[in-house]
Amino acid sequence: MNRDFWISLRENTRVRGKIGKGQCLEWCMDALQHQEVAGNFQLHMAVLEEIQIDQYALSVLVHYWLKKGDYLADGTAGQYDPEYPEGYYGPSDAVPAVLREVYALNKRD
Repeated sequence: MNRDFWISLRENTRVRGKIGKGQCLEWCMDALQHQEVAGNFQLHMAVLEEIQIDQYALSVLVHYWLKKGDYLADGTAGQYDPEYPEGYYGPSDAVPAVLREVYALNKRD
């Protein structure tokens, strides 16, 4: 799956034509409906901000993306890095610095 595949898939999701601010989970769920994505990619989540209430930590700002091995697919990456208005699709070792900070907060790895 290359960038063209993901851009084409993105055009058939709820974030079509938008950066997707606040719509990362919707983009992931839409993408996971696609036969080539379902079963191959896993949902990942970063907690960007949380608040503490008594003994509970509540996530108040999260970001979701898809991952398969070392490959990341993030259809709403543009909300964090304007260089990627249609998303970031590529290997984790090529992730730009701003997005690397987001993905480093991954709660799945």
